[in-house]
Amino acid sequence: MKVKKNLLVALSAAFIYIITVITFIVSIYTENQNGKQNSPEIFSSLVHQINVTLRTEEAGTRAFNKEFLNSSPLENFQSIKLNYNGKEILRYPADLNDNRKQKTFTTLKKDSIRTPDGNRIEIEAAIYTIKPSSVFSKGRLAFIVIFVVTLFIVFHLMFFADRYIVQEKYEEELPDEMPEQDEKQEELITDRIPESEPDVSSQEKADAEETDTEAENEVYEEDITEQIEAEAEEKKAEEDLFEEEILMDDTEQEAAEKENTEQKAQKNVFSSDSEKEPAGLFSPDTGFGWESYMLPRLDSELIRAASSEQDLALFTIRIPSLDWTCSYGKKISSVILQAVKFNDLVFNYKEDGCCAIIQELNIPQSISKAQEILKQVNTILAENKSSLRCCIGISTRALRLISGNRLFNESEQSLFHALDDEESPIVAFKADSEKYRNYLASRTEN
Repeated sequence: MKVKKNLLVALSAAFIYIITVITFIVSIYTENQNGKQNSPEIFSSLVHQINVTLRTEEAGTRAFNKEFLNSSPLENFQSIKLNYNGKEILRYPADLNDNRKQKTFTTLKKDSIRTPDGNRIEIEAAIYTIKPSSVFSKGRLAFIVIFVVTLFIVFHLMFFADRYIVQEKYEEELPDEMPEQDEKQEELITDRIPESEPDVSSQEKADAEETDTEAENEVYEEDITEQIEAEAEEKKAEEDLFEEEILMDDTEQEAAEKENTEQKAQKNVFSSDSEKEPAGLFSPDTGFGWESYMLPRLDSELIRAASSEQDLALFTIRIPSLDWTCSYGKKISSVILQAVKFNDLVFNYKEDGCCAIIQELNIPQSISKAQEILKQVNTILAENKSSLRCCIGISTRALRLISGNRLFNESEQSLFHALDDEESPIVAFKADSEKYRNYLASRTEN
């Protein structure tokens, strides 16, 4: 699946690149051909404009040059030269150099016209077959398309590469386990299939059968003897027990009856506890999961986070004396559910608190998240003129291989510190992952 997705993305990007480049080249070529065809017409319009200007202004004067430049479509020309009686009277642009090379997308046109006074004006013009502004606009459009496709590829690699790597590792590990299973299955099959015996004569077979029959009879006799002895021992034990019961005095009988009564009472307590087990997955008062479900779910989330090399945070939140069923208690539970986003990761904690498992959060991110929750909770309490105080204890996995019970103890101890310190409603347990690894290594060596 991974290979197909990567191949599809690569082929799509390559296709778009190729289409963009081909479109750019074809549009430039087409416009260049059209420009060559239109260049005689553009040059004729320039000659016509010179004739029109000569009717009102005398050639070679500043007024002629000004009127001509103002009325001509100069954006179509790279350069224009006018010579009057062998003398240059106009040059466009003004900084035009005689040694300047003609550009690729231009065509050079020359002609001469007669002035009203009988002299001649020689005209030389380099006409654009493609305007620079047109090349720029087409190039910019092609660049934008290529840039957007490249950004998409980078985005794809950044956000999906980790999932592909995890899948790749799984696929690499999977074949190593399969041969072992095959070997075990082969062993089981081999054990179940009896080995073929070599051919023997009928006399040898009869002797073997006789020997087997005798062995079976001996085993049968041994089994019967053992069974008789076991029954005799059981009968003797029953008689001894009966004699002991007869000899038991009234005090011992009362003690035994009392002990039986206590055992029945314990059984009744256990049965009543089992009847009180939570029904359903979520509490109807808070919308959180039941407290008894928290540690098993935390253990499974820690295993998942360790396999993905991700961090995980546990928030233990408590608002002493809070009634979840009141109006602002329901608002607070809604705020916590919205902050965590998954109601199956929030669980009841005692009567007035909750525990929240939040994925991919380190200590700084967890404190920032806790501040957002605390701000919203305090706003609700203030609106309802409540004097209750919200406290939050935090602990994170911090790249440790840690049990759910240990992480919960760290988070709960942080909560206790927050409850004791009125100035710090948020307390986070910061673990040193390197020291923790050294501690585990020393325990393993011992």
